[in-house]
Amino acid sequence: MNNAKVSIIIPVYKVEKYLRQCLDSVINQTFKEIEIICINDCSPDNSLQIIKEYQQKDKRIVLVNLNKNVGLGFARNEGMKVAKCEYIVFVDSDDWVSETFVESLYKLIEEKNVDFVSFNYMHVYENDKVLFRNKVKSKFYNTIVSSDKDKQQILSNLPTVTVWNRIIKRDFLIRNNIWFRVNKLEDVLFTWESIIKSNNFLFSDKYLYYYHRVVREDSLMMIINKKPYGYRLYSYKKLKQMLKDINAYEIYNKNFYYYVTFGMMLLMEKQKRKTVFFDFKKNFYDNSYKLEYSYSQNFFLKLRLFIFNFCLKTNINYYPICKILSYIRNKKINLQLRYKEHK
Repeated sequence: MNNAKVSIIIPVYKVEKYLRQCLDSVINQTFKEIEIICINDCSPDNSLQIIKEYQQKDKRIVLVNLNKNVGLGFARNEGMKVAKCEYIVFVDSDDWVSETFVESLYKLIEEKNVDFVSFNYMHVYENDKVLFRNKVKSKFYNTIVSSDKDKQQILSNLPTVTVWNRIIKRDFLIRNNIWFRVNKLEDVLFTWESIIKSNNFLFSDKYLYYYHRVVREDSLMMIINKKPYGYRLYSYKKLKQMLKDINAYEIYNKNFYYYVTFGMMLLMEKQKRKTVFFDFKKNFYDNSYKLEYSYSQNFFLKLRLFIFNFCLKTNINYYPICKILSYIRNKKINLQLRYKEHK
């Protein structure tokens, strides 16, 4: 493993049903110069036995056994401490990657010499059938991003805040002291900090990762979905504090406000809970900031954001209005479907 160039960090917790598929995809990479760091986060199932089984077949696998369950973000931190290679990628243990995953990313980050490269991924069902393809805005494809203006545009409309859709220079993370700060929606803070502190980065149009949309009662997303507002509020508070800690709030406060407002509007339209609106207004609304609508290119989205922001200013509950907007939106979608069928 002395010649390894890429560290693949895989946190493992209660994934015995999916772990073999994940490990098979990693050990069968066309790019062989890798180390595979599996962090056993005190998994109570047979995951540890599976890792040890694969260790017998592939000496590139490094096992880190934690003494207590620390959660996804902090487990990744332990993997970063152990990593020896120039580049780091994260893979979740219930997902898998294409066989050219590492090779494609290594060539790209070496050629462009950027701090990290983000890429596209596919959402797949339990039966491994592709559900849809995640896609970033085309204006950023294969273009090196370095200016604050472009970073602001990206942060206001993040296509994804996951950390497993990028390859990162290990030295960049160490020099900038970038670690996972929390264990609830931890990817949000890590992504924002990486973008803000980077000198340059790149979005690739390659589809290299298969995100497994499995329904596990103990998964982080299932836990978050049971209390979506509480976890999102927690995440926003931590993000605001992180921006202040790294002296970036003055530059990116408008982007933060847009990101939070946009996220809460979508959550309200989905959850339709009457009490959430005024609680959000109390915790986050700041009348001194003017919402920047230019970050959105969609007219209907701009309209919804305008109405949501107007409700914040005038203390009108958005709840009944979002029900009307949802009705109009559904009618519009149904009309579009009927038109296509008629054609």
